[in-house]
Amino acid sequence: MKTRENKPLISTTILNWNRADLLRRTIESYLETISVPYELFIIDNASTDKSWDVIEYFCSKASNVSGIYLSGNCGGEAINIGLKHSRGRFLHISENDIEYLPGWSEKTIELFESFPCLGQLSLFGPVPEDEEVWELKPSVLRHSKGHIVYETPCNVGTTSMLGCEVWGCGIRVKNIQETGGFLFPDDAQLSEDIKRAGFMVAWADHYMVKNLGHFASEFKSREEYYKKNYRSKPWLGESGWRARIKEWEG
Repeated sequence: MKTRENKPLISTTILNWNRADLLRRTIESYLETISVPYELFIIDNASTDKSWDVIEYFCSKASNVSGIYLSGNCGGEAINIGLKHSRGRFLHISENDIEYLPGWSEKTIELFESFPCLGQLSLFGPVPEDEEVWELKPSVLRHSKGHIVYETPCNVGTTSMLGCEVWGCGIRVKNIQETGGFLFPDDAQLSEDIKRAGFMVAWADHYMVKNLGHFASEFKSREEYYKKNYRSKPWLGESGWRARIKEWEG
């Protein structure tokens, strides 16, 4: 672990398992767009591709980027390793299939400052982008100090920003059980725990990132990977995944 002297405002943990090409795109866009003091932890869940080469490359370029290689796949719970080392006021969790857009770091901080009760903020908006194979997300518009978020009764996924108070409450990322060998982070449990602690969970008012892992082009280029992935999600399954694609194509 590298020694970091300056205290960050945002502490980011990227969870990675294979898909080295998307990981490179995620890290590159993150480093190109973040505009506040930060630290970045990249947790690798025992990838079998070239992911660690990508991680070592970026660690060699920036002193506040650290890679942590795990000898076994711990699934979503590996995120806690990065959060445990985080020193920032805001704890940012990222999957490895995200492209960060300019202004995301300032915007998320503005929203937390405008909504004191905000505990978890998605970097996605409530309405899917044109390229994204997904569905509308239940939400209610909230307005404060000239800013808008969309509070949700559901979960907002893994890629999100947390206030450090959430970690202080003892809330941790858990794995979903019984997923056919895949160890997905339990997004629903995380958001539910945050709400039970008295915080608001919300979508941003617009997409501050591109959700590459939900793009139709990505599904097509890596079809076997996603078929196995969605077969392990009993709440959706391969049939549900294909139904979403069909609806999007329509």
